[in-house]
This record gives sequence, structure tokens and C-alpha cells, in this order.
Amino acid sequence: MVRETSIETYNEIKRDGLLSMRRQQVYDVIYEHGPITISQILQHLVKYTRNTGSFTGRISELERMQAIRSIKEGTCPITGRNVNFWITTNNRPKEIKKKPKQACLFCNGTGFVDSDLD
Repeated sequence: MVRETSIETYNEIKRDGLLSMRRQQVYDVIYEHGPITISQILQHLVKYTRNTGSFTGRISELERMQAIRSIKEGTCPITGRNVNFWITTNNRPKEIKKKPKQACLFCNGTGFVDSDLD
């Protein structure tokens, strides 16, 4: 099993509450079972909720936070497709930069649109 994350980093992330609940659940599965495919991750996470859509976005967020990374491509044992296999890294999660929002001029401030970032 390939694992980049030290137990110290893992414990620090949990102790300091650096991840939201859903991100932590995904991170835990990848830490415990990696290298692992997204389909395998979701198979472990259905014990929390049947709405697996609440987890799929967390995978890309964790990647942007540099807490997980793709280590190789291969055939998924569940789907038979060529997919990425994920592992945790030895990094503390980095903050995700979000686009600032501004009140919508067309709906009298009841909704929001992304402002342009150039």
C-alpha cells in the first residue's frame, strides 16, 4: 500500500478540525484504504448517507486543498473503467480561494452572481 501521509499529519488534521465533516469522511476513507478509486470511496461512504453527491464534490475540493492527489491510472475494480487512484498527501489542507460575490443588480439583491476576477 502506498501512503504518503504520516500518522502525525493525519492526527493533526483531525485534532485541529482542519476539514469539514464531509471532507473529513472522504479523507478518512482515502487515508485508510488508498490507493482507491472514486467508486470505491463512495462504496465506503454510503454508510453515512445514500446521497453520494454530497461526497463527490469533496474529492475535488480535497485535491485543490492539496490534501489528496492522484497517484496512478488504472482499471476500477467496480466499474471496469480507466480511472484515477487517490491517496492522501503529507500536506496540511490549504485554504480554497473562493470568488467574491456581489449582489445581483437585476434581482434587487435577492440573488448573487460571481464577480469577474481578471
